[in-house]
Amino acid sequence: MKKYLLFGPAFIVAMSAYSQNARMVKPSGVLDTKLKKYDYPEPSLSQSSTSTFNTPIKKAKNVVKTNINGKVANANLFTGSMNVLGYLVSQQEPLGYNPATNAVSMIARKSTTYTASSNSNSGTMVGLYSTNLGTSWNETCIWANANDLARYPQGGIFNPLGNTNINNAYFVGTGPFTSSAGGWGGTTNGNWYASKLITTPGNTTPGTDMQSSYYQGGFLKGHYMSRNSFCAIDGGLVRSMANIVADPAGTTNATFGLRGALLVKGQFNAGSFVWSVDSFIPPVNSRTDGSKLIGTTTPIAAWSENGAVGYVIMYGSRSGTPLTSMKGMQPIVYITTNSGASWSLLPAYDFTCEFRGLTDRLYPLNTNTNVDLC
Repeated sequence: MKKYLLFGPAFIVAMSAYSQNARMVKPSGVLDTKLKKYDYPEPSLSQSSTSTFNTPIKKAKNVVKTNINGKVANANLFTGSMNVLGYLVSQQEPLGYNPATNAVSMIARKSTTYTASSNSNSGTMVGLYSTNLGTSWNETCIWANANDLARYPQGGIFNPLGNTNINNAYFVGTGPFTSSAGGWGGTTNGNWYASKLITTPGNTTPGTDMQSSYYQGGFLKGHYMSRNSFCAIDGGLVRSMANIVADPAGTTNATFGLRGALLVKGQFNAGSFVWSVDSFIPPVNSRTDGSKLIGTTTPIAAWSENGAVGYVIMYGSRSGTPLTSMKGMQPIVYITTNSGASWSLLPAYDFTCEFRGLTDRLYPLNTNTNVDLC
């Protein structure tokens, strides 16, 4: 399984301006105390993303050698892409490792020299895998469609529980697609979901499990950019994170209408995947134009090794909290302890008090009566 760090919000501390008669607040001693532990489950977070190549590829050629502290690190060129921007956001998960099959994987757009057996175009997706830690690779085609041009891939290996043979495992890929007619909005665009049994060697024939879910009228609830936080649990569910928006082609906050996140779940069934969704609409404040104050289109998720404990995280201006000083952007976190059968929204957290030790070290104006936040 691929290991992931759940999340680590960064906090920027701004120094207060002060006059000649400014004074320093007496430290509270918070910095000298031990950090308290949270009561929430702390799983060993993991996600598996593994990909396979469809045709045998020669041993990768060393193209870069970097000397680091007297040691030489080799970089191997093992594939290409139709577009250098194929991996646009850091929340995409195209690369992974599955220990049960000892396979490193990558889901990618095809290179300019690769030709699928049918519908080969800029949206063709391939899976690549290596069982010798990158010394050599194999490649197979998992998606090729004449009209639905796949973009921004992520994915990995779904491994049946207890299997150790790479040829009994499956590639799974997800991402958005654009129409051959052009543009990202409307009824002709959406998200692609593909899987294919891994074979050695691979081949250039697209898999039979290729499913297009359109923004409007698709087999799933309309969602935007299913390209975040791919995760596959051995013998369990495959998951991807996307957004809930009013109009993907909207050019303003109001018309785009971002209002939440969507967790897309794939259940393996007789050689293909059955997909369903969970919706997360967080309690957030609104802008003056009525749009929701959600700060990102890249929601993330993380799961324990067995998939029992999971978190869904996005950023937003939390509403309904009695903490009047906590209206800024902050993590909004949902948790499940039963593999996603039910979810709970974690309470808003008072970061102002948790980081009291930092405010103690600032120089406030001595006329400021609101320095003591806690």
